[in-house]
Amino acid sequence: MKYIKTYELQKYRRRPKIGDYVYCKDGSAIEDLNNFIKSNVGKIIDIKIFKNKILYYVVQYYHIPENIKTYFCYDNTMLEQNRHYHSDSIVELAKDKEDLKIFTDINKYNL
Repeated sequence: MKYIKTYELQKYRRRPKIGDYVYCKDGSAIEDLNNFIKSNVGKIIDIKIFKNKILYYVVQYYHIPENIKTYFCYDNTMLEQNRHYHSDSIVELAKDKEDLKIFTDINKYNL
């Protein structure tokens, strides 16, 4: 086998867990929000499950600009800025934040 097809990669990728760092894609029409999500790595702080199915992952971001803060929800217990994502919105995940630096660098330098 010379290469692995993308649908085969999904089979072997592990499931995200609390504490993992993630690089996500956001299908929002707001350009500033999309640029922020593409330029930053988030951390999974919670997984919402209903009837043994994962509904969404709660991803935490820091240093959010004032003009897009309204697009993030605030958790009443922790007062932190979070965004919800389904598993298909998670592009890559890693245990260490530095492992995902390549994705933010690609966006930063327009590669």
